[in-house]
Amino acid sequence: MKQGVCLVGARCRIAPDAELTGEVVISDDVIVDRRATINSSVILPHTYVGELVEITNAIVSANTMIRVDSGAVLHVTDACLLADLEQATLGGGIADPIHRLLGVLALALSLPLWPIAALAALPNRAKGWLKPIVLRGNKREIDAFGQVKRRDFTALEWRTSIPVLRGLPRLLAVVSGDLRLVGVTPLSPEEADGLQDDWERTREQAPAGLVGPTQLDVPADAPFEEKLMSDVFYARQRRIGRDLVYLLRGLLAILRPSSWRPASRRPGLD
Repeated sequence: MKQGVCLVGARCRIAPDAELTGEVVISDDVIVDRRATINSSVILPHTYVGELVEITNAIVSANTMIRVDSGAVLHVTDACLLADLEQATLGGGIADPIHRLLGVLALALSLPLWPIAALAALPNRAKGWLKPIVLRGNKREIDAFGQVKRRDFTALEWRTSIPVLRGLPRLLAVVSGDLRLVGVTPLSPEEADGLQDDWERTREQAPAGLVGPTQLDVPADAPFEEKLMSDVFYARQRRIGRDLVYLLRGLLAILRPSSWRPASRRPGLD
């Protein structure tokens, strides 16, 4: 609390580096994530305020924000910014430590596969064992216009056409927090910036992850629109129980022969 008066209800969690200024009322069961700023506002029960979010002169209930000065009502679709904690999904930094810990465990369990991946990438070593790919991740940053956006990061892939081996280095992105274990398909910055329609941006309600219905059920060479529709459907229907099912399916997919069958040769592997 920098200055002013703040009333905080029961069972709240406020990050140490969150800023509360002016007259702030935070009701019961509220989570205010890292570097969020709340100024002269009321946060109603069971609301999650995400990382770097700025709220000024507003009443916030779950993912709905009402500006007191103008009366404008804003419904936020990105659960990593504002979310209803009574729903079964976990947004923003709530589940981040859990996913990072599971990422460390998965990385440790995958270590025996890394020498095999290196051997599979041996024919392409002239271009480098690992291929860098820029993706839009889950971490947040403030752009030049003062807007909160997802941060781009560089993921790595083994230069091999064997799917289960190619994606092993992406576990490092889970450990760093750029990806989740379960989520929508990570997009390139160009693909993410090209999402303009409201229904397309619904996918932003879910984090980007290693496995999910799109990664498991939609062919890799399917049209982008088909993958997008699958991601949107997942984001709207996302629940913890379903995420656990997708995580289990992702683990079992390692044992499928198709996961070890070389895919069609892609650019960059020649």
